[in-house]
Amino acid sequence: MKKKMSLLIVLSFVIILILGCGGTSYQKSIYNDDDKIVKQGDSYTFGVRNGNTINNTANIKFSSFTGMDTLFIIDAKTNINIKVEYDSKVSSGDFKIVIINPNDKIIKVIEGTQKGSVDVEILKGKNRIKIVGKGAKGAINLKINDSEEVSINK
Repeated sequence: MKKKMSLLIVLSFVIILILGCGGTSYQKSIYNDDDKIVKQGDSYTFGVRNGNTINNTANIKFSSFTGMDTLFIIDAKTNINIKVEYDSKVSSGDFKIVIINPNDKIIKVIEGTQKGSVDVEILKGKNRIKIVGKGAKGAINLKINDSEEVSINK
């Protein structure tokens, strides 16, 4: 009887783990919904997330990423152009990086696998850089060239 109960508990745990790794239906609906992306909070699931975000640089490897995660908050003293350097390698799923300005306007920086840089206008106030995914697996290296006119926080 104890073996059956132990087996039932282990099986239940495995089923919950498998079902939980894909993200909730809300998280799956975020990718194509700008109204959800601009929200202040984050909602995400990672199967695996390795790496870090330090100062103005993010280096992250991920799998089964679904939802949205804020990497940086850029507080600008004035309107300013900043350079964002990126190297994104996505092997499956959907993945993008967006900037949300203080007026909740979304600027798509990249989508999918891309390498390069882009100059982006940052408005005075708090701007957010988010990664957004739907079943995404890959890696992202991101660097924001800062200036004295902005402070970059997590």
